[in-house]
Parts: sequence; C-alpha cells; structure tokens
Amino acid sequence: MQLIEPGDGMAYSGHRLNGPGLPLAAGSGAADARRMILVHVRIRSAEPLPESNELIGILGAHVTPGERVDHFSVHPEGPRSLTVGCFVVAGLLLVAENVALAVLQRALRAEPALRGATITSCSGALVAAYFERLRDSAGRGGRSMRLPDQDIADC
Repeated sequence: MQLIEPGDGMAYSGHRLNGPGLPLAAGSGAADARRMILVHVRIRSAEPLPESNELIGILGAHVTPGERVDHFSVHPEGPRSLTVGCFVVAGLLLVAENVALAVLQRALRAEPALRGATITSCSGALVAAYFERLRDSAGRGGRSMRLPDQDIADC
C-alpha cells in the first residue's frame, strides 16, 4: 500500500504514534494479512478547530493499544472544517473504519477544544494511484477481473 508523504502541495501535518502500548510490530510477519488502511474522517464545528499539530496530539491521546493506529494526518478545509486521515493497521476496511470512528468519537466527547464539533463522514479513502496503475496495466485494459466468458469452459 502506498503511503502519502508530505511535500506534495497538500496541507499536511502528520505524526507517527510510536509511543508505548502501541503494538505496531505485532503480527507483522509475511503471513499476516493486515495492512495499513487510510480512513478519512471529516469534521465540522461551529467554533474554530485546533491547529493540525495540536489536533494530532489530541487524537493520539485517545488511541487504545489494541486499535493499531499508526499515525494521523490533518487536512484543514478552513477554520471550522477538516479531514483527518487515520492510518490503521487492519485486515479489513470495515475494521479500520470502526477504529477511526471510535477514536474520533472519544476525542470529540472528551476534549474541550473539540466541543461542538461533529463527524460528518467516516470512510475508507480512495487511493487513486492504485486505480491509475490498474487502468494503465499492459494488456488488461483496466480490468481487475476476468471477462465473464473466460470463466466457463467451452460447451
């Protein structure tokens, strides 16, 4: 999975959560089907939201050890709206979305700086580079599946 790095012109602030109690290396063997999944959580507030680095610290304080959040990125969309990128190590998108939602809900309930903020959406992020590579792959015409007539033997 491709990681998004700062410096690509986007408003970006990211911080790795390498603190104690975050078992990032557990189960990372070749047979482990877990991968890092990016989940976007969009937040709106009637009041101005904290700066990106401050918000990342706030969110990190609400991650429990079993949730396997690797890091956050924050993309402001104005003083009262932003998108949090939550990078979760999980085997399924649904698990990653549930983790991201749980962390953000805890933070919004507990933190005075986030009172009045609401989550407007929470979903796995489309990683366009994967679909562009798939589209451009030689001889496949952008297909990720076999054509229906390739699945049956000659009758």
